[in-house]
Amino acid sequence: MLYCLKGNSEVLKRLFIEEKAKKHVVLWPQDDDKLEKLKRLFSSNSLFGGIEAVRIIDFDKWRKPEKEMVIDLLKRIQIKSEVFLETNKTYDLECKTLNFSRPQPWKPKDWHTHIDKIARKLGVMIEKRAISTLFQNSGPDEMLIYSELKKLKSLGKTITHEDILKYSFVSNRINLELLAIKTITGQHNGLFEKLQDLAVNFSIFLSVVTGILIDIGRLKEETSSIHTPDWKEIQSISKTTGIALGRTARLMGFSFSGSTETSVNTLKYFSSKKLNKVLIELQKLDEKLKTGNSDQSFVFLELLHIFQTGN
Repeated sequence: MLYCLKGNSEVLKRLFIEEKAKKHVVLWPQDDDKLEKLKRLFSSNSLFGGIEAVRIIDFDKWRKPEKEMVIDLLKRIQIKSEVFLETNKTYDLECKTLNFSRPQPWKPKDWHTHIDKIARKLGVMIEKRAISTLFQNSGPDEMLIYSELKKLKSLGKTITHEDILKYSFVSNRINLELLAIKTITGQHNGLFEKLQDLAVNFSIFLSVVTGILIDIGRLKEETSSIHTPDWKEIQSISKTTGIALGRTARLMGFSFSGSTETSVNTLKYFSSKKLNKVLIELQKLDEKLKTGNSDQSFVFLELLHIFQTGN
């Protein structure tokens, strides 16, 4: 059967295809031998090597002569196996059309439903609060959500909010980022105790803080605005700077609906001159720890002192 798969949800398309055919040949627009491979597959009585299907990715991006040859081939042959044609256009073909779309990035409730759908297709049971936590940490990154759910499936139980915090790689990374943002913006109430309770490694935390400051510098080069931009502006700035979408949103104070975190635009805390000064101070701290001239607890206190109001 020929399926025409429309929509922008790569994950739902992948899950549908894997449900229909575990083994399949994938043809990309950039493959030099894609037409020859397709002809060989259809000229044989059965697909080779136990392959059950063919997946034609981004068909709209194929060159016009290539598309014409594929359409002609699909019309002439008797399709004995599954063929998945990924396209958002309509071609003169008899196919079963299915739509797989992901939600708009600024609609968290729709994303919660989307995450639940992906989880169910993966055979993962997940609590509502856990879905909310996963989305807060990952943002509208469908492939990241898919990857995290696949890893969490190995727990063999219903996924809870606590599981997301404990086992999710992205959750641990985001938690460090959030602590780093609190550090550089002077939100120090109980922060030292929190860092100690979590047994955060200073060198790792310092690299997170330094990376954030460097990204703030890149963002300031792109925009001088200290207001919190809307989602479309966030997307544009992320694309221009190459900084991940979720990180751009966090650093510029954008928060999703339902988020429990207090968001601040970090750009307003630093001039270019102050950024350079702080980065030099952080380098000195790193050298002090490496040379054994200070212990970890003390350098954490020194780190917080650098970002205290008025410094």
